[in-house]
Amino acid sequence: MRLKLEDKNCFYAVENDAPALDDEELLADYNAQNNKARCQIAKFLGPYALNIVKPHITSAKAMWDALKAAYENKSASNQANLLVRLLTTKIS
Repeated sequence: MRLKLEDKNCFYAVENDAPALDDEELLADYNAQNNKARCQIAKFLGPYALNIVKPHITSAKAMWDALKAAYENKSASNQANLLVRLLTTKIS
């Protein structure tokens, strides 16, 4: 996913918060990147992951942080959930 966002030149919006409102040109560029990143993130997510990012849909950074929190969780229950999802994934 990160590579796709970098390829589309919109990963800056995922790493950074919105700039100050006084710099209109920078803010416009950030908003364009944020919109592109949000679309790219949502485009490649399954139903489970979409439910994770739904509350954060206005910010690519918030969406990315929510996904990181969900998938980088090292708890035993999360690892078991990811293992079950991996084993039940159909290869086509």
